[in-house]
Amino acid sequence: AAEELDRAARDLDTLDQPVELAAACYNLGLVRHAAGELEGARAAWRRARELFETTGHLARAAAAARDHGASLLATGEVDAALGVLEQALGLAERAGDVAGVGSAANALGLARLAGDEPAAAVSDLQLAVDAFPAATRPSEHAMAKANMALAHERAGDAARARLAAAQALAVANAAAPVRGQAQALLARLGTAGPADLWSVLDDEARDGWTGVIRLEARRWLQLPERARTAAVRGFLDGVLTRAGTSYDLVHSLLEVVVEQPPPAYERLVRALRDASADRPQAESDRLRAVVASAMARFAVPQWQRLAASLQAAERAGGGSATWA
Repeated sequence: AAEELDRAARDLDTLDQPVELAAACYNLGLVRHAAGELEGARAAWRRARELFETTGHLARAAAAARDHGASLLATGEVDAALGVLEQALGLAERAGDVAGVGSAANALGLARLAGDEPAAAVSDLQLAVDAFPAATRPSEHAMAKANMALAHERAGDAARARLAAAQALAVANAAAPVRGQAQALLARLGTAGPADLWSVLDDEARDGWTGVIRLEARRWLQLPERARTAAVRGFLDGVLTRAGTSYDLVHSLLEVVVEQPPPAYERLVRALRDASADRPQAESDRLRAVVASAMARFAVPQWQRLAASLQAAERAGGGSATWA
């Protein structure tokens, strides 16, 4: 295959077909790399990137640079890999290739970790997580999340590391190596719990609370009902100890609830109701008052929907409390 692709590249070079030549060089790089011819592969990818870039095929140029950089990283050439992977990310961003941004940022984040730059790795891996939505690219999302967990661990942030690992494991389509990586981290650092969520929220600015809770809510939705209720109960326990911000915190949770599709919406509403029940009367009354005030901040249709849903969940749970 390498001989044929090399011949094709030479022929295309004489025919002034730069895009086709770039494609041949890219594929030649893949074949040579698979055969262990690393220098030849990297030379082919380098030429492919240059040709794709000069002809305006930036997404394909980014792919060539990404594979080149990943090859360098695999053999421990970290400084060289960083430079090439930075090029790959820049090309993908210029191309508007969201998936390409995710792939390049993930590889760059791993290179930052190899270069002992965990804070920079967190930043790059956040780009990857954002580029790979859990709903549409679940396996890639889980991969980026598991790598993010490693970056947080290396940065000394055990709470964020545990949350990220647990969120990676909550993705049903996570690949076996990804699951193994996340499970190994939790074996080292311990199981994620409500205290981790509160550690992150307490360190986050107000406008970041909804995003943090959204990521955890996705994990809650994958849990069995009893475990989901326990997780929401842990959140509400924290709300009760933060009188100055309790309304804002519950409003952030409700923002996540109302954006869910109907089945997920109903599961979270039921968990919110159940997590507020079976408490001392003063706690239950306090939580319902906070929820009612937080609901009042929404537009009337959303407020009415939430109030009716919580009241229905109350009746279904055998209770008679009022939620609005």
